[in-house]
Amino acid sequence: MDRKRRRIFNSIAIILAIAAGIGVIIVSFIIRSRVENEIANPLPDDSNTTPTNPDDEQETPTPPIPDDIVTAKFLDLQPTVDRWAKSLDKGVRTGIVIYDLNNSKVAASHNADEVFNVASIYKLLFVYDGYRQIANGQENGDSTYVHTADKGDLTLLKCLDLMIRESYNGCANKMSSDPQRIARVSSLMQELRMDNTSNIGLQSTANDITKLLRNYWRHSEFTQAMWQGITDSMLNQPPSPGDGGEVYDWRQGLPAGFSDKVKVYNKVGWEWADDYWKTYADAAILEFSESKRYYIMVVLTSGLKNANKISQLGTMVEDSIIFQSSDIMN
Repeated sequence: MDRKRRRIFNSIAIILAIAAGIGVIIVSFIIRSRVENEIANPLPDDSNTTPTNPDDEQETPTPPIPDDIVTAKFLDLQPTVDRWAKSLDKGVRTGIVIYDLNNSKVAASHNADEVFNVASIYKLLFVYDGYRQIANGQENGDSTYVHTADKGDLTLLKCLDLMIRESYNGCANKMSSDPQRIARVSSLMQELRMDNTSNIGLQSTANDITKLLRNYWRHSEFTQAMWQGITDSMLNQPPSPGDGGEVYDWRQGLPAGFSDKVKVYNKVGWEWADDYWKTYADAAILEFSESKRYYIMVVLTSGLKNANKISQLGTMVEDSIIFQSSDIMN
């Protein structure tokens, strides 16, 4: 009996020893695997990481890449534009296009193909050509382009910025008298089928300028840094001295009509004649951040007494979009 018990105990001991050995092997394998994994994928060293300061990260005022915008329900803005157009004084001419970028469709128009003197809106053509030259490596944006009496030496990139931000003629006059640039701008107009635009862009229509802004919006030829520069020039336009030293408010027309919930990327063109605006033109990309809606809005006028009338249209359009959007939500 004692022998039998000893055999049983010995068997159990052998089994336990084998199990313990297997356990050691398994634990060793697990530890080795973890060590090898940590070597291959080391954890970040927190001691060498600089804490992120939210104040250092500023939102770049740039519309999204066109391919990233979502389709939103189409809103009919034609009744709003018609109501505004009927309120104009006798003799005032206007051409309007509001283009829905989410749906690639005209939301409203009025005399869209009527030709107007668009004044400094023409500079958008030369600015586009300038950025394209830089993007193609044909010109260096950081090279001095012109020496001016009031601003000194200016690079090509600075000129492209000022031609939008301040409608600066110190750069525009040189560009618009350069035969090679004029030839390229003419080719650009043909490329975009701006069929009713002439005289280096000084004569144009709301439809044609919409085509140009749609090309800006796509910005397929530009780097993201270039696009950020363009949109900053079109959004941040503090009052500044114009020709003759008079301080001009570049955003007194269409941008002034929208609330701070809408970003208005704008270029203005005007010509004052004694007591009325012989020309007042706004060409803008609108960003409704909350509803993620995007529009191109071009308003060309002749004969207005006050630019506030264009601001009024901006307010009416925003109110209509908000009202129709809320109606959809309900």
